[in-house]
Amino acid sequence: MFRRSVKTTTSIASLAYFSTFSKYAYCSTAKASARVVIIGKQNSPGDENLKNLPSSAQIVQYISTVEEVENIDTDANVLFVSEICTPAIMSKALQKCKKVDWIHSRWAGINHLLCPELIENNIPLTNAKGAYSESLGEFCVFGCLYFEKLAPRMLQQKKDKHWEKFTVGMIKGKTIGVIGYGDIGQHCASACKNMGMEVAALRRRPELSSDDPVIDRCYGTTTEGMNQLFAECDYVVCALPLTPLTHHMVGAEQFNHAKPGCVILNVGRGPCIDEAAMVEALKDGRLRGAALDVFEVEPLPKESELWNLDNVFISPHTADVTDSYFQAGVDFFVDNMNRFLEGSEFTNVCDKSAGY
Repeated sequence: MFRRSVKTTTSIASLAYFSTFSKYAYCSTAKASARVVIIGKQNSPGDENLKNLPSSAQIVQYISTVEEVENIDTDANVLFVSEICTPAIMSKALQKCKKVDWIHSRWAGINHLLCPELIENNIPLTNAKGAYSESLGEFCVFGCLYFEKLAPRMLQQKKDKHWEKFTVGMIKGKTIGVIGYGDIGQHCASACKNMGMEVAALRRRPELSSDDPVIDRCYGTTTEGMNQLFAECDYVVCALPLTPLTHHMVGAEQFNHAKPGCVILNVGRGPCIDEAAMVEALKDGRLRGAALDVFEVEPLPKESELWNLDNVFISPHTADVTDSYFQAGVDFFVDNMNRFLEGSEFTNVCDKSAGY
């Protein structure tokens, strides 16, 4: 986004979602029953919590490929995306199932299932936003501590059986910038604030954060605001959803403005950061380091230079894979199923056109 590009102005204008995570309300009329098609394989981890579905909700079918959609139950009125779906599967399912009243994604991200048929209709889409944010907040703190306590040096000295005392830093008093002040970004900000860090955030309307106890200062979503955040922050965490507008939002221009010693963290989506530009900044010292849970291509290719950089901590997209990881998304589905049958307001209704 804030790259040297003709698209910069348009992208900046699109940042309404930085204010806070969007709130959408949707109430359906009460339903006597639900016929559920699960997009995913049977007996996936966490599926045991499906036993908590009300008796009037019946799971009628599991599908996991485009070919299997050909025989989908066309009387289904609920689709539950249990595993990573593709736009092609969702497109075909919606073309064949004309009675669908609600779709739920077990995951927080929805970019993997968006297709024109889904975006353009009025079927509500809900997700598991919030289920994994707390663990990502902890990873953010961990990433800061990893570099502040010089963990790589400690690990190397252990490997070398070498005893040498040295001075370490403290994250207390350091400043972290949060790009993407939604549910994940807010958990990152709160976790770091509790450790004594100062918190800066990007927001379209900074005045709305005047009474936010977590934020010490807030920048507007302009090129100058983004560059100022990088110039003043010791750590910057990217907690963005992936949409066409957030692709490569963080890139070379921001790294050129980075405060000496700045460390970048990514707990949102890999393609939101221009990975090639980040690698160059890590190699030439514009960035001190990176703690990354997500990448442009996953699994991270063996030929990626990131593997060989000593100033990069790599997590294989596992920062939110906790003991309750698989169950949490199902629990959101069960809760919303009760709301669906009662005709009450859903939680976590997504803005399909915005992509999150």
